[in-house]
Amino acid sequence: MVKKKKKEEDRKKIFIIVIGIFSVLVALIGATFAYFTATVNNVNGNESITITTAVIKSLEYRANKSLVLDHVQPGVSDTGTFIVKNPNESAVARYGLVFIPESNTFVNTDGDGQLLITISGGALTNPVTYDYTNGSTEQKQIVKDIRLNAGQTDTYTAKVEFVELNKDQNSNTGKSFVAHIDLTDGLIITDQAG
Repeated sequence: MVKKKKKEEDRKKIFIIVIGIFSVLVALIGATFAYFTATVNNVNGNESITITTAVIKSLEYRANKSLVLDHVQPGVSDTGTFIVKNPNESAVARYGLVFIPESNTFVNTDGDGQLLITISGGALTNPVTYDYTNGSTEQKQIVKDIRLNAGQTDTYTAKVEFVELNKDQNSNTGKSFVAHIDLTDGLIITDQAG
């Protein structure tokens, strides 16, 4: 009888130890997940993208403004700058950027080449130019899967311009255009060797 009681007490102790170890493991896994979660912040907006990674610090994206032409005349332009920064000390980040028109009232009546967007700098070898004279709000991939080394910052400039063509451009005089540039989905941060 004493042996049965002793065995039952031993089983209870083992069960409590197993539950204790399991609880500690669950807590460690949860803490590890929280420890290895970084947030990508768009300083110009309120959006944030959460990614799971072995890096603590966030990849930073900053845009000083949206690109806006409002009730314009030929020759008017607007310029903005934006940066992608990897503040980590030992990790490589990969990112992409997309140009996102929010509204466009321009029409192609007077011909192409009136509403041009030119993006330069950063990881671009040569500037890219998009023509939005036709009223399109199609998104354009600027760069994709760009490697950003630890501590590196890529700085871009974007210019939107209602180009003066020295001809009748009345159909677009007074029109408006609004756009911004943002990080694309699928950011991956790897170790320095990545």
